[in-house]
Formats: sequence, C-alpha cells, structure tokens
Amino acid sequence: MRFKLQHLKLLARCLASIGCGLILISAMASCNQSQRPKNVVQKTFASPEDAGATLVEAAKTGDQSALLAIFGPDAKDVLSSGDPVKDKDTLQDFVAA
Repeated sequence: MRFKLQHLKLLARCLASIGCGLILISAMASCNQSQRPKNVVQKTFASPEDAGATLVEAAKTGDQSALLAIFGPDAKDVLSSGDPVKDKDTLQDFVAA
C-alpha cells in the first residue's frame, strides 16, 4: 500500500508542475501579444526590386517603422534585439554587405 501512495504523491507533484508550467506559458503568450504594434500593416510591393530598394533604404536610415512595414508587425522580435546600438550595427553590416 505504501508503494502506491508514494506513486500517487509523485504523480500529483508532476501534474501540479505541468499545470504551473501551462499557466506560465499562457501568461507569457498573452503578454507578448499585448506588446505587438497594432497600427503597423505589412506593405506589399510591385516587384522584388522595389521591395529590395525599400529594404536597403530603410536599413540605411535605421527606420524601424519602415522595416516593420516591410516585414510585418510579427517581425519586431527579429528586427530588434532590445539593444539599439547592436541593432544599428547590424543594419549597417547588412547595408555594407
């Protein structure tokens, strides 16, 4: 009987841990969605050349709004590391390449 009770306690702990993990993931997902810019709409282009020229110009000037318009609002996490100096250096490296 003791053996079964230990297994039940272990199972209860595991289920509690999984439940806490799901609550944490859910909270993080809802926080991330509230930080998305809602007024940015992804831009479309007449040709690939037009898109490329617009991208290079936005990278040269470091215009984050233009970059978000090109790639869409979901690209914010990709375009911004949170460090403005690093982001500027990355854009300059891109333009120089």
